[in-house]
Amino acid sequence: MVELNIKSLVLDNLPYEIVWLDSSGNVVYANEAFCKILGYSKKEATQLTITDINVAVTPESWQNHWKEVVEKRVVNFPAIHKTKMGKFYNVGVFAQYFSYNGMEFLCGIGHEITESNFYKNLVDNTKDIGSVGGWELNLQSGSLLATTCALEIFNTVNSDDLTPSKIIHKFKNGKRLESLFGQLIKKAADFDEIFETTDFPPRYIRAIAKPSLKGDEIYKVSGVYQDVTEIIQRDNDLELYKTIIDNAQDLIYVYNDKADLLHYSESLIDKLGYSKSELDNSNMFVLDPFITQEFWEFHFDELRKKGIHRFEWLTSRKDGTKFPVDITASHLRYNGVDYSCAVVRDITVKKNRDLELCEALEEIKSLKDRLENENEYLQEEISRKINFNNIIYTSDSYKKVLTKIDQVAYTDTTVLITGESGTGKELLASAIHSNSRRKDRPLIKINCATLPKELIESELFGHKKGAFTGAVTNKMGKFTLADGGTIFLDEIGEMP
Repeated sequence: MVELNIKSLVLDNLPYEIVWLDSSGNVVYANEAFCKILGYSKKEATQLTITDINVAVTPESWQNHWKEVVEKRVVNFPAIHKTKMGKFYNVGVFAQYFSYNGMEFLCGIGHEITESNFYKNLVDNTKDIGSVGGWELNLQSGSLLATTCALEIFNTVNSDDLTPSKIIHKFKNGKRLESLFGQLIKKAADFDEIFETTDFPPRYIRAIAKPSLKGDEIYKVSGVYQDVTEIIQRDNDLELYKTIIDNAQDLIYVYNDKADLLHYSESLIDKLGYSKSELDNSNMFVLDPFITQEFWEFHFDELRKKGIHRFEWLTSRKDGTKFPVDITASHLRYNGVDYSCAVVRDITVKKNRDLELCEALEEIKSLKDRLENENEYLQEEISRKINFNNIIYTSDSYKKVLTKIDQVAYTDTTVLITGESGTGKELLASAIHSNSRRKDRPLIKINCATLPKELIESELFGHKKGAFTGAVTNKMGKFTLADGGTIFLDEIGEMP
């Protein structure tokens, strides 16, 4: 090894890695920044070769690289360097050819891009932008670099957990991802797909990868992982809502203020008889010729003022037939544009039931009127033959009795009816009640001869619960029951 005594304080204090190598790839000089970043002492650094620094370099690739720099004099390229502790990091290298005392050297000036504040912050902040994490796999060294967000997506701190052989086990369809990685590495076929994780509840991760080529050779692959769980769930929710709407029996329309049909439920196709292509390019005036511009403007004004407009209407089918509907239109405003969302319900069955009910009520009213007329007629016929409710007489003396009944019936006085058994005392009591002002209330009849003397008071005036043995409930007396009507005490002479 040739020791060059051309180091200076300036080179040692530059913030970049500076290393000189001979044509065999041996390190002949390394500055302070190089030694500090890689973790070697000055003496150890001069014992290194290019393969110790960049494990992806082979003797053949170094010779090709040497020739390229000698020919072009200056070459810029990215590389992955390895520290003394075995850590890999990305660097940008500026390589320049020079000669000294008849000997040839390459001067490599490198700056670490993995820790570049601007790019590091930009990449790490993709988590806040869209939960996106990047990674890069060097196929020659087998090393994988990953951003913080990429590691967080898979709940790990170890970049090795993101290598293809391990990452495939985190997805339910790992075989598919394994096949895509195989096609990527063998045939440079990039991919962009969404996979469901084995987590519970499951998450959805978008995986994107593409190769980097040197000529026809793939030397690394890079990509991103993005957690799209919320997006997939929203899409699934929207699909569910659309399915619910399309399966609804009601007709659902969404119009703008110009009456253009923007969205609709599939029930319109079957109910109205239009094809999907016809509905996709339709508007309210085409679907219902009876709607005028004036009505539409009034309708939208109502929506803007009240937020909802409900009314009944006759909706037209494509063949011109109509059917009654109940329309509930709601006002929607999205991105500064007004919309009408109308839920239209077919009320044909309801209208038919209402018509049947109306006809039935008319029939009942007719029958009621007929019955009342017939009843009035029959009452007149009965009155011609009998008087005072079933009292039929022929003698003049009994006519005088009925005349007295007619006189006392309109008074509230107590009436005593006497006569032999079978002479019709109960009929006279009924006649007095039927011709009195109390006829709308009941006639309470009591046979006093059948009442035990110990129960007379309770029967006539009632009792409270527990008043005597056997009084298990309150009982209303017959006088109270006859209030507003008439009470007839038959065989009152038999009372003690």
